[in-house]
Amino acid sequence: MRTPAWFPVRRAMAGTAGGVVLVVAAVTSSAATAAGFPLPAGPPAAAAAATGPTYVFSGGPDGAVYYETNAGAGWSPAASLGGRIQRAPGAAAGGNGSAEVFVRGIDNQLWSRRLVGTTWTPWASGGGVLSSNPAAAAWGAGRDDVFVRGSGSDQSLWHRALVNNVWGPWQPLGGRLLHSPGAASWAPGQLSVFVQGSDNQLWGRFYTSTTNTWSAWTSYGGALAYGPAVVSAPAGQEPGKVLVFVTGTDGAVYAKTITTAGAGGWMPLGGTLNAGPAASSTAKGHLRVVGASADGHLYERVYFAGWGPWTRLP
Repeated sequence: MRTPAWFPVRRAMAGTAGGVVLVVAAVTSSAATAAGFPLPAGPPAAAAAATGPTYVFSGGPDGAVYYETNAGAGWSPAASLGGRIQRAPGAAAGGNGSAEVFVRGIDNQLWSRRLVGTTWTPWASGGGVLSSNPAAAAWGAGRDDVFVRGSGSDQSLWHRALVNNVWGPWQPLGGRLLHSPGAASWAPGQLSVFVQGSDNQLWGRFYTSTTNTWSAWTSYGGALAYGPAVVSAPAGQEPGKVLVFVTGTDGAVYAKTITTAGAGGWMPLGGTLNAGPAASSTAKGHLRVVGASADGHLYERVYFAGWGPWTRLP
């Protein structure tokens, strides 16, 4: 296995904000619309804390990141976060409501911005040489874990932790990925990461901080067309359970519940996506799955005591 030529890193800034749901996507320059979202060309990404508005992000015709918010009364006009991205970022929301967006820049390095109150910090580089969109998970305040696919012939999984605004070293986790990974944390000191393996099946590993160990790679089957999305189970469900959402080879979305002890079967959720889905969960028991459809629009399906229908985002 070849080690990527990871580059030096600039310090990222800290902050806190109200809990959010983050949905991220990238678009081509010809896909911009006069109002609302530019049409997505890549998969979205999502993260959520317990409360607060919904934030939806996309890449604009200038290659920058744009976002809209919805606090329950409809979507706001799009506002720019600047930057230049490749396809879709990843996002993480901490237990204290902090939120951070991670992207693969046009230089193939990792970049991020953090929401502090109502203000976004400047873009900060996390270095590296990425060949996938990043996935991110947060243990809580002051801890984000980012997962990426290595560059060149190294298509394995790599991990880096941002702890109190200081990046740790890159850690190789092995495997061979066909698309971007997905990650989630269901409790402080607990991480799970899942990938589409070279056999198109779902594979995953779990991390426990008390022993500082990763489990071995485990196959969970399936026939994936893209990388997975991963969230922790909503409040009231068993601790240690994560939900993994994938796009099958038929373009439909499927979900599987997984714990460190085993996994359930695949549950079909329908839809027709042309990329991997995104997902988020909140302490209020809500689940949200978002995906880009073949018609070029984002659609979502929301769970609260039952799954609602697929609806198009504005």
